[in-house]
Amino acid sequence: MLFSFIKRINMKNLIITIFIFCTLLPLHGQESATRGNLNTVIQPTIVVVPYVKQGEDARQLVESNTMYSMAISTVQAEFNKRGFNTNDFIQLAKSHTRNDMISDAEGGASDVVTQIISESDADISVEVQINTKSENGTSEVFVELKAAEAISGELLSTQNYTSDKFRTTDMLKLLERALTKINDDFFIYLQNSFNNILQTGRNMNIQIRFADNCPLTAFSRVGTPALPLERQLRNWAKQHSFGGYFKPRVTKNLIDLSIKVPLYDQITGEPYQITDIQDPLLDMLYQIVTDASVEPIQSSGQQITIMIR
Repeated sequence: MLFSFIKRINMKNLIITIFIFCTLLPLHGQESATRGNLNTVIQPTIVVVPYVKQGEDARQLVESNTMYSMAISTVQAEFNKRGFNTNDFIQLAKSHTRNDMISDAEGGASDVVTQIISESDADISVEVQINTKSENGTSEVFVELKAAEAISGELLSTQNYTSDKFRTTDMLKLLERALTKINDDFFIYLQNSFNNILQTGRNMNIQIRFADNCPLTAFSRVGTPALPLERQLRNWAKQHSFGGYFKPRVTKNLIDLSIKVPLYDQITGEPYQITDIQDPLLDMLYQIVTDASVEPIQSSGQQITIMIR
């Protein structure tokens, strides 16, 4: 009888132990999965950039404004700690001191940032914006981080951090306090958003315009078999869009096509270039458009514009 009692106690303890183990296992799995999002096979390359107002010089900003240089370096270090590859915007900015780059920007300070982002070959740009507030003898510093896909500009993650209010005029100390509040949430959300783009693709916009006096319109029949030009483009998009996703908007003199393309070439694994979609598009148009000329007029970022004359 004593043996039976002890056996029942041991069995009860065993059941409790199994219950606790099964309860903790999903939590561990969830934690591992969450952290795993920061260690996926494909991690994006990051470039941390300053927020610039119209008329500001981004390079002068990071060289003369200690708050921005500190914030960019700190945020970049946070990415490095989590295993992300980063490109140093401050060094890139210092290496782009040529006057011709300033003139090419056509008066837009933010265009310089765009050029540096493009030349950095980063997958994601993270914009740092700093705001300060002082009133009634107290001061506060706010930091906003905005992560976006570098080419399309699609927003991936955004977070705000504050130093809280203190009776001090030392804005650097307040900035440092705000930056210490950066946690895993921002990086996890960013990685999850990036993973989603890997699975669904990013948006590319294709515009085909028809010049005045052009013998063709979007509804002219071309090719073999003879189909309306806009229908030919739909058929082409079905074959070349990532995941088969595309959305056309058609008028007589304009075909506006939003199409999904991958971030990386599915065969080589190299970053997907705009020419990877533009070249087959032009090949198709050159073959079917015989009564007019096909002229590419823009090919950059996420925009391809073609004129038919």
